[in-house]
Amino acid sequence: MTNFAEATDVLAYANDSSYVRARKTTVATAIQLSGGMVNFVWRLTLTDASTVILKHFPPSLRVNPAFAFPQGTVLYTLFHSTHIIHSYCPLERCELEYIALRSATSQFPKAKWSAPIPYSLDAANYVILEQDMPGVSLFDLLKQEVDQPLSTSDFDWIASSLLTFLTDVKSLVVPDMSIYANSPLTPIMNRMYLRNRTRMIDFDIPRPQDWLDRAAACDLVATDSFLFGDFWPSSILVDVSHKRVAIIDWELARTGHFGLDLTQMMANLALMGRGQGYNNAAANNMATAIVAAWKRATSGADTFDFEAAYVKRVVQLSQYSHWGLDNVQAAVQDLVADAPNVFAAT
Repeated sequence: MTNFAEATDVLAYANDSSYVRARKTTVATAIQLSGGMVNFVWRLTLTDASTVILKHFPPSLRVNPAFAFPQGTVLYTLFHSTHIIHSYCPLERCELEYIALRSATSQFPKAKWSAPIPYSLDAANYVILEQDMPGVSLFDLLKQEVDQPLSTSDFDWIASSLLTFLTDVKSLVVPDMSIYANSPLTPIMNRMYLRNRTRMIDFDIPRPQDWLDRAAACDLVATDSFLFGDFWPSSILVDVSHKRVAIIDWELARTGHFGLDLTQMMANLALMGRGQGYNNAAANNMATAIVAAWKRATSGADTFDFEAAYVKRVVQLSQYSHWGLDNVQAAVQDLVADAPNVFAAT
């Protein structure tokens, strides 16, 4: 069995893949970009100097009873429920991403945004080989130490491209929308919010149950629309020189209102705008530009509760320490109180 945590195994697997053999070349190097918790992602450099991304999605307990979960963390709670969710969805995450990428790249070939072209799917080994997209993650560009900070004009075109993506992708046509409506990741995503009520009470957030009820209603809107599902700065690659964005990591795709994606991005930026290690001004400027682009694009007829979806994400994301918040409670209180202003009508 291939160990996708080891470069030698990855090289052997890739060189034996139908994609590489069809190219009549070999893989010279494999550099791990991320991995160990959810996926293993490698950049493969072929002997002809071209590159390709290999993504391995560790299978569920349904097919891998020995899958090791991290212990003693929030992630244990999230991933421990994997054995429950695969009973009703026949597809693995790699297949969901592959189908979504095939649809996106064929239906939006000339959009203001790009998605990786999927080259091959090895469902038996839970592997996708896909296009290596240029750019730096928006997450990294908004860190405190960055060689080339984003300019005011960069915020504007990035925001415009991201709003175009959200508008486009909600109409994405896939062969069978039901597989996304029944995504195996949906129950896991829902479990991420189990602590929200307790946190809101502990943080003295006014009317916590009202916020929770409003947020729950958001999940029932536009359930026949495609939802990217993981819209945060690390899913966005920014090619500043060519003014292009690429949207990567489609494995959490499901159905729902695009406001769930928009508010996830806004919640991430709001916390980055207050945390240590980030360029707070840049994160806040990015958020402001996105809201401005959203207000320009909206007709005013959308009744989706953006405020509640945003508050739900802020509270959920605040439990992670990597934001470097000096006072988590104060930050959450301020962001919740300001939510009506963020999404106020023009």
